[in-house]
Amino acid sequence: EVKAAGSLDLHLSLLFCSFTRIITTIMGSESVEKSAIRVKKRYYKGVLLLLLVGALAMILMGSQKTKTSLTKITKSSPEEVNLTKFEGCTVSFQPPPPKANGEWTTKPLWLPSYPSTLEDNTHRQIVNELTGLKAGGKSFYASNKREKLRQCFSQTETATCANIHPIVEMNGGPETKANQFSQKFILAIRNPRTVLPAFLNAKAIKYHGQKGQVPEEDWRNQRDTFIEEMMEGWKLSLRTWKAMNVYQPAMYLVHEHLMDARKGPDTLRRFGGILREAGFVAAQDEDIPCIWYKAIGKEQLEQYQKSKYEYKDYIPGFTKAQQEHFMGELSALMTEFSDDAELVSILKEYHDDVRDNIHIDREWVNQTANARG
Repeated sequence: EVKAAGSLDLHLSLLFCSFTRIITTIMGSESVEKSAIRVKKRYYKGVLLLLLVGALAMILMGSQKTKTSLTKITKSSPEEVNLTKFEGCTVSFQPPPPKANGEWTTKPLWLPSYPSTLEDNTHRQIVNELTGLKAGGKSFYASNKREKLRQCFSQTETATCANIHPIVEMNGGPETKANQFSQKFILAIRNPRTVLPAFLNAKAIKYHGQKGQVPEEDWRNQRDTFIEEMMEGWKLSLRTWKAMNVYQPAMYLVHEHLMDARKGPDTLRRFGGILREAGFVAAQDEDIPCIWYKAIGKEQLEQYQKSKYEYKDYIPGFTKAQQEHFMGELSALMTEFSDDAELVSILKEYHDDVRDNIHIDREWVNQTANARG
């Protein structure tokens, strides 16, 4: 750009000198030469000013690019969160004595989710700590003959009943049990970018003896074989509960908000408020941060703050085509549920996370087949 400006300056100077000689010859006046000198000085001042303005513009543009780049890096990088302020905290909540079997009049709330959205132990700990009930959070699939536990009902009061319907079909469906449950439900939801690989990993642990995280090549194989089918299941879970005629969502329990040190306590405060509305005793707001910390646990919380994922070996990646598929599906769901502002906000959060933070990975390659070939 400086070289180009210099070349332009040279050509204009030659043209200017030629013009001056012609005028001087014709007019034969010193005043013309003096005027030409003054004009030339002004010209050079103008060129210098233009060069300075151009240089300043380049500096500002470079600064803006750097700012954009840093913003993107900051957005996609997990932030350092100090959890030490929660250590040693105490809970002052003193729940009332438990009621004898049959004395309570409350009805439990359904707490449905896609598998691996909310761990059973986390669910139990949160609800038990919030309500002071011995077993306030139960699973629809757990049973115990001694305690007469079946489908979330037993000799102890139940506040929430976790289930993964329709991924695992409930006999007769939740609608047939409407007289036993509150008309409100709490839907736990998690970003497909992390819940789908977490579910595949949990199945490998439960059914195939896997210890910890599956090898990355195994993940690629399972992902490329089942990921679109699993995404359909994730959508079906959401649609099924949204379409319930006898139940209405009281809140969406967002996994990412619950696990986040900044949003988690407020998420749990809202959870406790909904339990109170349903007739259950719940801890006061000032106890919520400590209950949040103790119920989820330091190890899980620290791991989430580091990588936003529960396994440590690697962050599951997806192909570019799979990223675009997720974004398209999430956009379509935002349109489908446009009358639900809270859900649309969550889906947009997931869409933007998939767009900005997903790890782009290669496709799975069948090494055994290649070796044979």
